[in-house]
Amino acid sequence: MLPLIPYPAYVKTSPGSFVFNRYTAYRMDAAHPGLQMAVNALIDRMRADYRINLQKAKEDQQSNYINFDLDSNIANPEGYEIIVSASMVNIKAKTPAGAFYAVTTLTQLRPIVTGK
Repeated sequence: MLPLIPYPAYVKTSPGSFVFNRYTAYRMDAAHPGLQMAVNALIDRMRADYRINLQKAKEDQQSNYINFDLDSNIANPEGYEIIVSASMVNIKAKTPAGAFYAVTTLTQLRPIVTGK
């Protein structure tokens, strides 16, 4: 069991990981400006925990990014799905609030690096 609070309704783990680094960027659907709240939460956590300044992904960037999108097929208004691969993290949520909760879960899944 993963150490997540609150614990998601469903968790499926698989081998592998995504590595955040100084080139990691984000993408969000411009048609859904409400997602900016979740993006800003992730930007703030990455800056505070890793000193990484997430930038908007370039149009031709094929990997090393976190994608935010709304998905009307998710039933719960605060529901979300996080799919992690070696090349990207894909966050889908029913609403911007769900995307924010996804960021909260994502930040609990990554190790915190301390020291200089």
